Amino acid sequence: MAIRTKREDGMCDLFVQYLNRSEGTEYKALASNVKTDSGGKDFDYLLQSANGQLVALEIATLVDSDVQRSYRKCQKVMELVREYFENANLESSILIAVPFHIPYPINVIKHRLEQEQDRFLSAARVLGETPMWVETSIGSFELKRAGADDKNIMLHSYGGHMFPQYSVPYFSEMMQRLLPAKNKQLQYEAANRRVLLLCNVNGLANSIMAHSAITKAVSRFVDDYPSAVGNIDEIHVAFTPEEIHCVSPLSSSCPLLPDA
Repeated sequence: MAIRTKREDGMCDLFVQYLNRSEGTEYKALASNVKTDSGGKDFDYLLQSANGQLVALEIATLVDSDVQRSYRKCQKVMELVREYFENANLESSILIAVPFHIPYPINVIKHRLEQEQDRFLSAARVLGETPMWVETSIGSFELKRAGADDKNIMLHSYGGHMFPQYSVPYFSEMMQRLLPAKNKQLQYEAANRRVLLLCNVNGLANSIMAHSAITKAVSRFVDDYPSAVGNIDEIHVAFTPEEIHCVSPLSSSCPLLPDA
């Protein structure tokens, strides 16, 4: 059956590579958007191993959409500010703090920054040893001298209080919403293994502590609500595209991470 192009294709490919590598057996995708036994929902992919075993694979992302949008917007603002300063005749390297949350669409931000570019650059040229705050129509930017070598332009964001605490309670709340819904999508008795792959696509939750919190949140939900994951044989987490681990105690073929 032909596989339709969908945004999960890349993660499916990575998961197949992970299975091939970790189990020493070749897997391939047979179909996508496969209907469950009840026919009311579907799961993302049906995989088959070289020895004929079928794997039902559902993929979900772990992301805080609001924070992720703010993060992407902040990165774009940093790119714009860097462009404005690249041709400036600066006396030293400069460190620029950019607000993390800007409540305007990016086209409005770009237009306003272009209008205020000269004032921005003027402040940078007269910058002394004392940091300077530049008030703009989209927020406050802090400028600091950062040494005379190479005239580097360095940027970072401020507003750490805007970030969620990526702790066990944060991810536990996410699992309470996510796992029961995904359980319904893996009602497929013909599969030898029914696998949920959770993809951490949140670039802000990339610390070891966040990865540990994800692992513990999954394990706690499975222990506390076993009936809510009755259709799921294994839960794997792609902490990054290069780092996929099984975190579920549901199957002997899916060993837990050490110290999970």
